[in-house]
Amino acid sequence: MDGGGFIRRVFPLTASALVVAAVLVHAPGHLSMDSSLQVYEAQTGRSVSWAPPFMSALLRWFGGGPEATTVFVALCATFTYGGFVLALRASQRIANGPMPWSWLRTAAAGVLLLNPIVFLHVGIIWKDVLFASQLALALGLMCSAASHAGATRAIRFAFALLVLLPSPLVRQHGVLLAPILALPCMYGIATAGVHASAMRRAAVLVVTAAVSLGMYIGIDAAVKHTIEATDGKSTSVGVVGIARYDMTGMIAAGMPLDALPAPMREPAFVKAARRTYTPDRIDFVLADPVVVAGYMRIDETTTIKAWLQAIRSEPVRYAGVKGEQYAWLLGFHRLDRCLPIHLGIEGMRGYLVASGFSMRKDKRDEALFGLSMFTRHLALYRHWFYVVVLLACAGVAFGWRRRMAGMERAVLASTVAAAVVLYASFFPTVLACDFRYLYPGIVMVSLLALYLLARPAGMLSSFPKRITMP
Repeated sequence: MDGGGFIRRVFPLTASALVVAAVLVHAPGHLSMDSSLQVYEAQTGRSVSWAPPFMSALLRWFGGGPEATTVFVALCATFTYGGFVLALRASQRIANGPMPWSWLRTAAAGVLLLNPIVFLHVGIIWKDVLFASQLALALGLMCSAASHAGATRAIRFAFALLVLLPSPLVRQHGVLLAPILALPCMYGIATAGVHASAMRRAAVLVVTAAVSLGMYIGIDAAVKHTIEATDGKSTSVGVVGIARYDMTGMIAAGMPLDALPAPMREPAFVKAARRTYTPDRIDFVLADPVVVAGYMRIDETTTIKAWLQAIRSEPVRYAGVKGEQYAWLLGFHRLDRCLPIHLGIEGMRGYLVASGFSMRKDKRDEALFGLSMFTRHLALYRHWFYVVVLLACAGVAFGWRRRMAGMERAVLASTVAAAVVLYASFFPTVLACDFRYLYPGIVMVSLLALYLLARPAGMLSSFPKRITMP
């Protein structure tokens, strides 16, 4: 059995086993402080946090409590590994010919499929994990759609679009990524009819966009009906938090104080800012009473104006501060300061008890912690590694572009673009180096790499070339 045959036959079975193992090992899932808030929201139907309410609504639709989180783990594991398998099978189908370096490529693909970082995280009740699993399934369906023609292509792109629709409601970054990935889906649906006229394709595109928008509005309305949400201040609160963190860092880096608001020029404030600022997270700044008191004397509008003025007047110093923060997020420094994993059930005790949970650390958690500790020294546990892999994948995909049909190129290009936007979006917005923030990037890059590693070297597959995009 060559490498291609091994991938086709063994990898789907391996992925299925990983899904089953994930449910057995993780259920009812691992809960952190943020998780406890969301299971409580699911239990009461009332928001108590600034988090987007979709995940809380989803848990409520699942019935709430430990049963809901168990379904959540099964869903995330199935979506993630299912997306991987769909991409692998599409890659094998879409081209023919020999597979150079087959066993080396198969081994590399196996490492990505068996990546312990993914297995450890699919069992955590976090919106980051749900977001990543949505992206995995959507990308897998998009790859699969690109390998088919006609109605099959349209149906698979439609399902991918359906999976993508709620992503902006799961995590704020979905607002950026969903449109990038939705475009090839809608175009693929519109052009699935080989003999359709340009007018008819345009009509299908408009209808698809309208239906998608209508469904998104419907999902949003259902979420708001399920969870009584906050008043929408989360965005402004986030921007103010970024502004305060950045200015504290710039003060600590020696920025001139003349143009800053008066409370930020006071010696006690400056001394406290320089003492408490760390590039790995904002928490220490927010824990200092002198710094907090100084910022509370400045209204939000003035804070944001002062921040923007500081960026304009000190661009090099600003870039240095953000670059250091971003380096922590990418894993160039101590991983243990960046919450690389969460295991067990912890959080707000009252919220957990009200939702049917009890605080827990059992033997399964200890075993998973051992796996985490064993792998922490590997490059697989550093986000910079996946940035390198992403750049390598982009280079390979560009080099192979003449071997690809237009739809395949569109899917791969949108995947690369979405991953780049995800990583880039954290540079100006980073507030902490928590590992989970870029976990969706690990899933996206892994799927892209799996697809390219499994792809034979031949030209286009046997389905009619007349369906390819120009």
